[in-house]
Amino acid sequence: MSYITPDEKTRLSFHPFQPGDAPIGYMDVSRTQLSIARHYGGCTVQGHHYIYFPAHDELWRDDVLALVHGWRRTDAMAKELPAQGWQQASMLDEGATGAGDRHE
Repeated sequence: MSYITPDEKTRLSFHPFQPGDAPIGYMDVSRTQLSIARHYGGCTVQGHHYIYFPAHDELWRDDVLALVHGWRRTDAMAKELPAQGWQQASMLDEGATGAGDRHE
């Protein structure tokens, strides 16, 4: 199981990262040269800072995490908005009808 969901990984595959850029993440970190990140909570590779997730034994780049967390916030807000948007639209519709009645 990964910290980033399969759907988020698919979304990341369509994101335009710079050619030749550092990898966006590493898996099974404890079995690599990057295992030092386990002791410090992260590391820097090719000028990019990575955060370590011990439950998943993964390193993810800071900018990728900011992008994914932004998607998660947007998705959470979108789940709440339809009910609020419906009320707002109905108030706008009523306001437009009421405004037209006042001018006549």
